[in-house]
Amino acid sequence: MDFREVKRVSVSDQVFDQLKEQIFNEQWKPGDQLPSENDLSAAMGVSRTTVRSAVQKLVALGLLETRFGEGTFVRAFSPGVLMNGMIPAMYLNENTLIEVMEFRYFIEGPVARSACAHANNADIESLDAIYERMKKSRNHARDFSRADFDFHREIGRIANNSLIAQTYRILEDILKMAMERVVDYRGNERGLYYHGLLLKAFRAHDFESCGRIMTEHVGETYDNILDTVGKDSPTGKARP
Repeated sequence: MDFREVKRVSVSDQVFDQLKEQIFNEQWKPGDQLPSENDLSAAMGVSRTTVRSAVQKLVALGLLETRFGEGTFVRAFSPGVLMNGMIPAMYLNENTLIEVMEFRYFIEGPVARSACAHANNADIESLDAIYERMKKSRNHARDFSRADFDFHREIGRIANNSLIAQTYRILEDILKMAMERVVDYRGNERGLYYHGLLLKAFRAHDFESCGRIMTEHVGETYDNILDTVGKDSPTGKARP
């Protein structure tokens, strides 16, 4: 068996991790200016070059931005940043949750419509099995949200479009975490209700109703999240 030598974590990586942690733990909030390189190097007992290297990595990840003549600042956190594999989805906050819901509202209705038009009996049986998992786990929030995600991902697969399927794979961690948050906020009864309607539309091969039901389902959830966190959408109280 061949193994590579295990290397110790570099000082630069340790500085990078500490700075990243300050951002994720909101010790530094969006818009805050970082201390100077001199101050950071003195606080952590490392060279300015080491600090600069760590800061440059965070800039490349989109967590920081450097403004010429002003300094380095924390950028607003967005779901797009979460797509980077180095950043865990556990740091999803209220603002990013709203953006995830907005993204879902824009795409999931048309995806469901397409999936219903393509669905065969095996596809419908697969959705039915996932729906049964949702019902059985209704008293276990985490298991329920995982089954909820699987239901939506399966619809993405059934749509028979490789880009849609790949989008669900890329966004899997973000969507799973978002669905957990949704269940925490509003429970699961409405989710069970709408998933039952979706399954009925799939069985009837009624793709128009399927798209409408999905849009209504995600839209209602989006509105509820906006109300819960006390925010308005860009066009008013409701979704765009």
